Amino acid sequence: MAAERITPDGLPTLVNLSGAVTDIDDDPDSADAAWLTAPGANNNTEARCTFAAPSGNPSTGAGLQEFRCLVRKTNHPTNPTCDIELWEGAALVATLVSGQSVGSTSGVVLSATWDAASLAGADGSGVECRVVGTTGGGNPGNRASLEVGAIEWNAEVAGVTPQSISASGAGSATLAPTAVMARTLAGTATAAANVASSVTLGRLLAGAVAATAGLHKSVAKGIGAAATGAATVLRGTAKGAQAAASAAAALAGAILVPQALTAPATAAAQLASAFTAGPGPAIPFLRRLLRAVLRRVVRG
Repeated sequence: MAAERITPDGLPTLVNLSGAVTDIDDDPDSADAAWLTAPGANNNTEARCTFAAPSGNPSTGAGLQEFRCLVRKTNHPTNPTCDIELWEGAALVATLVSGQSVGSTSGVVLSATWDAASLAGADGSGVECRVVGTTGGGNPGNRASLEVGAIEWNAEVAGVTPQSISASGAGSATLAPTAVMARTLAGTATAAANVASSVTLGRLLAGAVAATAGLHKSVAKGIGAAATGAATVLRGTAKGAQAAASAAAALAGAILVPQALTAPATAAAQLASAFTAGPGPAIPFLRRLLRAVLRRVVRG
């Protein structure tokens, strides 16, 4: 359960009192100077206010719901009495406080508790509070009238049941971008971790191309294309992966001409697979491939 303080949002009935709902919507225990005021002595008064519905159904149980009302009497000798009633949809439900004498001219807070089980509507949207003042006896000129300074409903409401998020519909539409973003960030972190290695690899490949000036032109061209593809892949783009795969195929064709490797077609397929898997697997594979090419060149 949860407690909510609900203030009046309307005054459908006002008898022998002047004012507006804004005069009684503050906290009765720390009210401002505004009141619903009577015109003088010897006036029976009445104020009935409505409330907005609480955020959840009012909890049932004796004393769980409470009206708190700040009232006072006009400056006359006799004391009026006060009734506090629970209404619902403009109809009386129960009298909660009856005949309570009010002798204060500055204000006193009266409490009236009730059970939400007495309501016809479970959501509490029709709850109203009616405060009635009745003058005392004696000389009419001495009969004080009742005035109202604040009313509140302290509601105990049922807790809100958490809603499960389904794997389809609006829930998945909201969660899917989050999951994609998480995977993207993870991939970005991996790519960043490989930046240093990619720079070193790029320099190695470039140096190898320069060092193998006597190598068959098609082999050098293939190595250069593989270096370009590797650099692009390391930027983390799908386009780079495709370029690397094409470069691997070109490298395989170039190597087939001078027979620099024992199984160039297999090596090309492995290189394409490594590039497709991402920069992590591609880097060590390129190193091994480059060493094999250079060994063949030196021996030849």
